[in-house]
Amino acid sequence: MNIKWGFVDLYMLISKIRGTYTCRDRENDFTDFFINFERDRRNNIKDPKQLLNEDKDHWDKELYSYIEAFIHSGGTEKNIEKRHEVYIKRFLKEVQDLDPKDTRRTFSQDERIVIWRRDNESCQLCNKELSFQEMHADHIKPHSVGGKTTLDNAQALCQQCNATKGST
Repeated sequence: MNIKWGFVDLYMLISKIRGTYTCRDRENDFTDFFINFERDRRNNIKDPKQLLNEDKDHWDKELYSYIEAFIHSGGTEKNIEKRHEVYIKRFLKEVQDLDPKDTRRTFSQDERIVIWRRDNESCQLCNKELSFQEMHADHIKPHSVGGKTTLDNAQALCQQCNATKGST
């Protein structure tokens, strides 16, 4: 990677995608995308206007707008946003099997009561009796790896067991 804007674009892509999709073990997808995108960009950088020919598709025209934003004042907010928009669309076009994260991260008060009562008011790992206030509503499959915020994926834990469990 020998271009500064390419690094910025890749970093922004990874940050955005990680916030929206489960990305564990997807490093090769990012690597392959970067290599393919850079190949396309470099193959067209000398004469980007050819991407606007009538026989070209929508993706070629977007690559043109990326190259233009890359070449002309690449560090301006407007051009960074344009590049980022094109980069994400192209990534999602190439990598279509991403699993969206649950947009809801925390359990509601009512769900927490159900979890606590269903789990007999005790920690599901160490069996310690828990008051409602000290109960941690835990994602069995961690939210960070695609676990949904549902009652089927919830358990009551004490603070110590929840801290020990972590997000793996």
